[in-house]
Amino acid sequence: MGLRAVEYHDLKFPKTSITRYSTCGFPYRAWVDVGMPKIPKELLDSVFYLYQTKSDALENRNTGGTGFIVGLPTSVAGHTHIYGISNWHVAIKQGCSVIRLNRRDGGTDIIDFDPSQWVKHPCDYDIAACSLPVDIDRHQILAIMSQSFGTRAMIETWGVGPGENTFMVGRFIDHDGGPANNPSLRFGHISTMPSPIEQPTGVMGESYCIDLHSRTGFSGSPVFVYRTPGTNFVNDKIDITERFLYLLGIHWGQFAEYWEVTTKTDMKKAADAGLITEGQYIKGMSGMTCVCPAWQIMELLDVEVFVEERATDDQELLNREIENGPNAVGE
Repeated sequence: MGLRAVEYHDLKFPKTSITRYSTCGFPYRAWVDVGMPKIPKELLDSVFYLYQTKSDALENRNTGGTGFIVGLPTSVAGHTHIYGISNWHVAIKQGCSVIRLNRRDGGTDIIDFDPSQWVKHPCDYDIAACSLPVDIDRHQILAIMSQSFGTRAMIETWGVGPGENTFMVGRFIDHDGGPANNPSLRFGHISTMPSPIEQPTGVMGESYCIDLHSRTGFSGSPVFVYRTPGTNFVNDKIDITERFLYLLGIHWGQFAEYWEVTTKTDMKKAADAGLITEGQYIKGMSGMTCVCPAWQIMELLDVEVFVEERATDDQELLNREIENGPNAVGE
C-alpha cells in the first residue's frame, strides 16, 4: 500500500467570493480560500518524538526533540521508502535517537535506535536521517512524500519570497500529550530567503529565517509554506489557481537575543532612561526561527548508504512480486 503526498486541498480554509468574468465579459461568482487554514489531524501524524532511552520514551521523561516521517517512491508501484528526519544536534549530538510513534489503537510504539543508526548530512548541515521500519496497519503515521518538498525549482517557479505564510508541526514540551504524541502548531512568515547562518554543527549553511516562535522541543520539526489566492501582492488580480503547500524545510534553532535583568524599581528607571547602555543580561529567544531548506533533506537522502538500501529493497520487492504476485508484497 502506497502513501500519498501532502497536498494543498488537505488544508481547510475559510472561503470568500470574488467576481470573475468570462471571455465574453459575463460576470460570475468564484469562491477562494482566505485566512489561516485548519490543519487536518492526519498532518500531525507526520511527526514523532525523540528520547535518549527506551525507558524515557515509555515514561515520557527527559524529553528530547521532534522528528518527522518522509517517504520516497520505490521503483515498484504502490510502495514507499520511509525515513525518519530530525536534527543532527538532537538525534546524534544529544543522543536523542529513540523514536516514539503513535499507534492506531491509541498507544505508542518505541523504536530503540542509537545515534550510530542515524546518518548525518554529507555537508554537515544540522540534519540527520534514518531508515524507519513502520507498519501502516499498526502505526498512526503520514509520510511527507518527496514530491511535496519545496525544491529550488519550486521556489523559482512560484516566486516564493519574504512574507509567505508558514506553519510548523512539532513538540511543545510543556504540553506534548504525555503518554502519546500530541504535536502542536506554530504559525509565521518567511522573513529572509536562504542565506548562510552558522548551525550547531559549526557549518555556515544556507537557512531560511522565519518569523515564527519556537522553543526547546521543536528542534527537528517540519516547516511548511503555503499560499492562498490573493496573498501575492505582486499580482494586481486574484488568480484562483495561485495556491500551494510544500515542505519548506526543517527547523534547527532560533536566533538568540539578550534581555536585561532588572528589579521592579529598576524597570521604572530604565523606562525613563531610554536606550539601555549597560547592565546584566540573560540569553533569550528572539522569535526568529532558522530552517534548513527541504532540498538539503533530499541531499542527505541521496547519500550512498541510502541509495544502496533503496536499490536492495526495490530488488527484493520486485523479486517477491514476480514470485508471488503484486498482492503478496506488503508495505
